Amino acid sequence: MLGDVLACRAEVELGGVRGWAMRLGDDRAAVLAAALCDAEAEAGRPHAGDVHALCERVAARAAEADAAEWARLAPTVVEFEELT
Repeated sequence: MLGDVLACRAEVELGGVRGWAMRLGDDRAAVLAAALCDAEAEAGRPHAGDVHALCERVAARAAEADAAEWARLAPTVVEFEELT
């Protein structure tokens, strides 16, 4: 075994539709909220659009962070010539 990882999982039912989420760490409130958002979106309930918009904002923020990290790393990239 290499190590252990702590994760929380939640499954809820909202209006007959199940929602599920898992996240690293022990933030039970966050994983419960994610499962509720999943059920809301899956059921097409009134706030499904808000859930989708939140997911898009989070994805855009993650993409910006990745791009910024690559921009910081780019000057350290070493390129090798291929000898044939």
